[in-house]
Amino acid sequence: MPKKILRITNKIDRLRFTPFVCKMEWLNQNFPKVRSVDVDYTMKRYEFPEEVCEWIKTTWTKTSDENGGTYIKPSEQLNATALNVMKKNGPDAAAKHMMEMSGMDYARMRMDYG
Repeated sequence: MPKKILRITNKIDRLRFTPFVCKMEWLNQNFPKVRSVDVDYTMKRYEFPEEVCEWIKTTWTKTSDENGGTYIKPSEQLNATALNVMKKNGPDAAAKHMMEMSGMDYARMRMDYG
C-alpha cells in the first residue's frame, strides 16, 4: 500500500471510534433500529468494533447475564418507566414525571425520552 494511502487509512482508523459520537454514529448507521443487544450473539456475530462493545457495556443498562450479558438503550428503560406512570396515573402525570426526571429542562426531556 502506498505511504500516502497508508497514512490516511491509519488516521481514519485512529479517529473512527475515539469520540463518543462516532461510537453512537457507527451503531446508528449499521443498526439503526437496535434497542437491545447481547454480547455472545449480536456483538460477536455481527462483529461490533471493540470500542462500540465497551461503550455499550458502560452506557447502556444491563438487563441480564444471559448470552454474555444483554443490554438495552438507556432511553428504553426511561420510556418503560414513563409508560408505567402513564398507565397508572394518566398522560399528565407521565408528562410531569418526564419533566421532573429531566430537571425541568424541555430539551433534555426530549433528548432522553424522544
